[in-house]
Amino acid sequence: MKACCCVGARITTRGEAAFTPREGSEPDGLAQRVAELERFCGQLALENAVLKKALQGAASRSDTR
Repeated sequence: MKACCCVGARITTRGEAAFTPREGSEPDGLAQRVAELERFCGQLALENAVLKKALQGAASRSDTR
């Protein structure tokens, strides 16, 4: 019977979020998410560098015409 009281209290305090894991409760999950975001930032930085180089190349070609 005690488990029912705990679940009821959790639902009362967290609402529907009581049925999902709390954020920050899984350090491995957070570390994985940070790694994904770091890879994504790296991709964006690489794309920006390529686009910047292409833009500089296009600008220099249009100056010589």
